[in-house]
Formats: sequence, structure tokens, C-alpha cells
Amino acid sequence: MNDTIIKMQDVEKIYPTKKGPLVAVQDVNFAINKEDFVSLVGPSGCGKSTIIRILGGILDQTRGTVTYFDREFSSGVKGDILSKIGFVFQSHNLLPWLSIKKNLSLPLEIFKLSGAKWEKRIDELLEMVGLTAYKNAYPAELSSGMQQRIGVIRALVHDPEILLMDEPFGSLDSITRELLNFELLSIWQKTRKTILFITHNVEESILLSSRVFVMATNPGRIIEAIDIDLPRPRTQSISNDPRYLEYEATITGLIDQFRGVDAVEEV
Repeated sequence: MNDTIIKMQDVEKIYPTKKGPLVAVQDVNFAINKEDFVSLVGPSGCGKSTIIRILGGILDQTRGTVTYFDREFSSGVKGDILSKIGFVFQSHNLLPWLSIKKNLSLPLEIFKLSGAKWEKRIDELLEMVGLTAYKNAYPAELSSGMQQRIGVIRALVHDPEILLMDEPFGSLDSITRELLNFELLSIWQKTRKTILFITHNVEESILLSSRVFVMATNPGRIIEAIDIDLPRPRTQSISNDPRYLEYEATITGLIDQFRGVDAVEEV
């Protein structure tokens, strides 16, 4: 697979502060191929969320270009290209007064998609994550893990080609987090979406990804791109593979080596 569909070139983001300009990320360069699963890993404050929000059209970059499908954006990602992107936030962001079905319908309303095809897609996605029985329930009736599953499939409802995930499982307990990681791998295997996954958890990045981009702070930047040559489908036993342990040591070592003492606040 060598067809690039996401590219960042010389991207920089500067925030104005009372103390003067703050460089959140600088000289960010990478390319992601179709159907790739890439993780962006690094310590808090290295600008991971800044990068993914620029890619998702939430923030404009100060300098540099973002390219989607050969379309270049130099002042923020805008327009119809956003319909090709699904975004999963750190919180599930479900509206508590709407049923699960109504919450899942929101992207369809935003992108003006209607009809039996899209109703069927909601049912198929609920079945994929084993939550069909909760279609008419409300978010408060679901566990935190179930809520986050709904957050993931809501990003897939309008059938985007790209999934951007900003530490979606970071607030969950370790057991639930591990279960959802394997569920995400199953979803990726079935849908073959291109995924960029943000995490500060090295083990999670290795388990999920085909490539890991390692970030450092002051300013936030990518210091290494590491190919993860581990067999798929991934299972719990993967952590016993000597290569897994080597990747873990390499990535952790890089983060520790380049960790800044005055990291910027993650935004």
C-alpha cells in the first residue's frame, strides 16, 4: 500500500499568550497511506492534540500545508473534504437527552444524508459492536465503555475514509481500555479505514499500529517514525513477542531522551 492520502508538510502552530507567542508544534512532516493504522505517541504537552485538531479542521495551522487526497490546505482544512473524516474525541460527547439511535444520526444530519441506506448503516454498526439492544437507550443507561464504543461508531456513521482518534480510551480503566483496543482492531480489520490514533501509552501504540510516530516537546515535533513489524491479527500474546519488547524499549527510550522540562499545555 503506497498511495498517500494524508500529508503534513512543515506544519507549525503558534498560540498567542500573555507571555508572548508559544510554539506548540513546529516543522511537522509526515505522510499516511490508505488503510494505514498510525499512532502518534509522546508525553503530555508535545502537541499531539494540536496536530489532530489541525487535521480535523478544528484548528488552523500558522504555517505549512495539510494535504488530503492531493488537495492542499494552507490555512485550515475546510469544505467538503471534512465529510471524508470521522473524529473520535477523548470524551464520547454523546448528548444525554437523545437516544443512542438519535446520537448516531447526528453526523447524518450534519452531512445531509438520509434514507433507508443510512438507517441500515446505524443498525449494522450497532451490531458490529454488540450494542443493538441499546438502540433506544440513553447514554446514562450505558457503561463508560459502551458510551465510548458508541462514540467510535458515531464517527463511522457517515462512512468516512479517515478516522482521527484523540486518546479515545484514555479515561477508561485498564481492563475496559484493553477490550476496546481489540474491538477497535476488529473494526479496522472489517472496515479498512485509515486511522490516526493519538495516545501517550506506548504499549497501546504498538498493539494497534502499523507505524508509530514518536513526538518530543519544546517545541512539539516528530522525532522518529517506527514501522511495527508484528503479525496480524494482534492478540494478547503479542506482548510476549521479543520484537514487541524491543519496540517498547526503543519508543520509551526516545520519549525519555527528548522529554522537555517545560512542555506546553496540551490543547
